Amino acid sequence: MCLGLLIWDTQNPQTLQPVRSLLHQITSPASSLGAFFNQNTSQIGANLKSRQELYRENLSLKAELAAANLYLQQNAQQASELAQLSGIYTRPLQLPGSVQLAGVVGIDNNPLRHIFVINKGARDEVYVGQTVLDNAGIMGQVINVFDRTARVMLLSDKQHAVSVKIQRTGQRAILSGTGDASSLELQFLPNTADIQVGDRIVTTGLDGRFMAGFMVGRVSHVEHENQQEFSQVQVLPAARLGDPAYVLLHEPPVRPVMTPVASVENSPQTDTASQAQAAPQTGTEAGAGQSAAADATPSSELGTAPQ
Repeated sequence: MCLGLLIWDTQNPQTLQPVRSLLHQITSPASSLGAFFNQNTSQIGANLKSRQELYRENLSLKAELAAANLYLQQNAQQASELAQLSGIYTRPLQLPGSVQLAGVVGIDNNPLRHIFVINKGARDEVYVGQTVLDNAGIMGQVINVFDRTARVMLLSDKQHAVSVKIQRTGQRAILSGTGDASSLELQFLPNTADIQVGDRIVTTGLDGRFMAGFMVGRVSHVEHENQQEFSQVQVLPAARLGDPAYVLLHEPPVRPVMTPVASVENSPQTDTASQAQAAPQTGTEAGAGQSAAADATPSSELGTAPQ
């Protein structure tokens, strides 16, 4: 039947033209709708692909940005350490004796203490009480010595004190740590003493630990109270106590004879593996006997002397 209709339509095309027109009008919307969906489906697929590519590209760019920021931070840290090291070499202190460079490799695990670990020890002839400084002034002293490392207490530690004097007048006092790396406290200075902001504070050498004349800092604040016997004096440290990367160990021409004390500060565990497996302490530290609790360290160990 279908074959017959095809043959008849071929022979009489004008007869079925109205029927073909009617069928075209009926199917045209469906055909247009199908073409619309086909076109938009392709466009939606392309958009989805573009969004996925943009998402992946965004993740890749974020990862590259994080890596770049980390690289910049590392460069900034290296630049800071290089600047400090450059300062040590370009502006060295004129000191009697010799110095050796040491790197800071760890800090004490007690946040209330200002103690760090250096990469020099008994093998490098480091000894307890040795002066630690940078190119600007005193930083502190060695309190424990191990085979390959040593622990250094900063001037800013609350348990540290040193005999000092005002360079301009020669007035002696005791300089103590406050727990703040940017400020030290001058104690036992009479309220009537002649002291001014900007005065240089240097060591006296009377404590048997630090040689006389070492730069410690400058007076940053002076407060006199009529009802008080002593003045309240703040000193800005000359050395960079906050975040040192390198320090200098001073070896005087004649090594001072340390007075044995009842105890040497016990070494809390630090973040260096070598300290956890430290060798027996050497020199004066061994002669001081076994250490008691860290907070029981007598002031004579910390560089103070009766005035």
